[in-house]
Amino acid sequence: MQKSKIHLFWDNCQKNWLWINLGAYVSGILFMWVLYYFDIMSLRSAIIMTVVPPIGIILITYSKTITNKHTFLLLNKIMLVGVVGFVITIPVFLFAGYLLIIAPWAPINLYLHPLWFVYAIYPLIFIMIYPFIGFFLYRFGEKKEWHISPYY
Repeated sequence: MQKSKIHLFWDNCQKNWLWINLGAYVSGILFMWVLYYFDIMSLRSAIIMTVVPPIGIILITYSKTITNKHTFLLLNKIMLVGVVGFVITIPVFLFAGYLLIIAPWAPINLYLHPLWFVYAIYPLIFIMIYPFIGFFLYRFGEKKEWHISPYY
């Protein structure tokens, strides 16, 4: 009895995955704008978190309807190098930013240079790290012949 309820729930989730994602998106957006209202989150972050998730939902919806193998491999390349590379770059960027800017022994210390200079260097660190991680992920994808998912 308990096992059949779990299977029934999982089958229902697989059939209605788009509605589940949209519900999570709407509740997440409401939460982001409440954080902005109480001045916990910046307007820039709230707008980015409003615009970016629908792009992912559209990509997921589109990837489920692809029948052409070349298009699917192209989507795998975009997802691996673009999205996964971006996600991996963020912790590396935060660690490098701490070592190069925020730490007391940092060469670009907040107290040694003007604030505009530090804020100009910080995004450049991200831009310099991303191509390296993207290159390594591209090489990884080539080695696996872009068959990252075991489902096809």
